[in-house]
Amino acid sequence: MGAVLLAARLVLSIVLVVAGIAKLGDRAGTRQAMLDFGVPGPVAPALALVLPLAELGAGLALLPGATAWWGAVAALALLALFLAAIAHSLARGRHPDCHCFGQLHSAPIGSGTVIRNLVLTGLAALVVAQPGRDPGPGLLSLAGGAGSRGGDRVAPHQSPAAERAALAPARRARGATARFRQPTGARGRGVEAGAGSAVGRPAPRFALPSLDGDLVSLDLLRSTGKPLMLLFVDPGCGPCATLLPEVARWQREHGDRFTVALISRGKPKRNIKKIAPHGVRPVLLQVEDEVSERYGTVATPSAVMVDAAGRIASSVAAGAEATSRLAERVSRPPPRMPASPVAVGAPAPTLRLPVLDGTSFDLVDRLGRPTVLLF
Repeated sequence: MGAVLLAARLVLSIVLVVAGIAKLGDRAGTRQAMLDFGVPGPVAPALALVLPLAELGAGLALLPGATAWWGAVAALALLALFLAAIAHSLARGRHPDCHCFGQLHSAPIGSGTVIRNLVLTGLAALVVAQPGRDPGPGLLSLAGGAGSRGGDRVAPHQSPAAERAALAPARRARGATARFRQPTGARGRGVEAGAGSAVGRPAPRFALPSLDGDLVSLDLLRSTGKPLMLLFVDPGCGPCATLLPEVARWQREHGDRFTVALISRGKPKRNIKKIAPHGVRPVLLQVEDEVSERYGTVATPSAVMVDAAGRIASSVAAGAEATSRLAERVSRPPPRMPASPVAVGAPAPTLRLPVLDGTSFDLVDRLGRPTVLLF
């Protein structure tokens, strides 16, 4: 489904951007097309400018992962408007030139025009219908990653202290006025290619800026020696917002059993507004989905456990309910180990218990006589 979503967004983006640029390049023809479709004369000049700008905006918004869902909503609205105008004209027996692509292509509307717009509408609806408003990673970041040589990565097998020392120059380079220095490239600065979400394999390494302004790595998160839950969220995700109070409770009540670290995306201010009121920390920011891809998560919220040795310790828990079940399982106290059986010939363990008649029984009083303990 991820590849299908990316292809749908790419097709929609190309069509809308080309259509918008072509219409802007032929304003007179676009204005005439508006009049042919029945737009009132005083409105046609303004609409001839607004419509191509809206197409351009929707097409460009489909490229980054953070705005792709809203771009798909805008595309769906535009295509629905086009279909309504085409259907209205055809119902009245009129076949004006669609002027869909300006001077590049213009032909009278007909069944082919309807079919093309229906297909594009279906693609936009597919992206909009994704759970958690998660249409997949940014197309620009994927394109940038194709030519990347991996960027700067945290060297494997570094101690947390050595890693902090190695990252100190990068932290200073953010400057006095820049609070965050986000990763660059499809895989992200400080993100190490890993083995995905296969249970038992080494967890993919990363180093990301936090909302507190620090650069936080996987090894630093693991330095507590406790299991680590990586919780992937998005500030625009409704189920994520619903889950945040639970996450805060896990950190309060089960912080001695496991650590929770949120990995989000988008602008820092938006994340602070959505997440900070719940007191959940740390919150790390990826540029698009560079860390999510390494851990095999395709929706938000999703969670993956990393054990104290740095290995993937669970399959991906996708969705709020699955994430809650994973946290509940991890928060359970370890089972009590049964006592070792008493070896034959060894001294009997001390045993003193109350009796139903109000007296007490002490095994010491039975020394020297064979005694059967019947449980």
